[in-house]
Amino acid sequence: MQYICNMAAPIFIHLTPDEDAQLQKLLSDPNTHPKVRQHALAVRLSAQHWSAPRIAQFLGCHHTTVLNDLKRWQKHRYDGLADGKAPGAPPKITSEVKAYLTTLLSEDRIWTARQLQEALATQMQVQVYSAT
Repeated sequence: MQYICNMAAPIFIHLTPDEDAQLQKLLSDPNTHPKVRQHALAVRLSAQHWSAPRIAQFLGCHHTTVLNDLKRWQKHRYDGLADGKAPGAPPKITSEVKAYLTTLLSEDRIWTARQLQEALATQMQVQVYSAT
């Protein structure tokens, strides 16, 4: 009986000393977004020859998430650390939407997430999840 293995070759990142220093700086900066910090850590661990499953176990995520992070790093470097959006998709929460939300929240009333969601849909034609 013959078995065929379709596993892809593991991805290991190779960093220059400058790239490693920049990633370390991101990791130690308290203003770095948690997702960016996680992606940067995944890249640094890969550079230390940790496998994607091992990194995923350490970070508490799925190994395909780590593989996606590493592929984004290979393609986009630092720009790939931030979570992306669909190519060409405009941001939903624009400065106008933020200004409208600020106006609503400054009113003398209590808003639920659902009410804010409906107000955005009605007045700004923006569909967002209530969790957003």
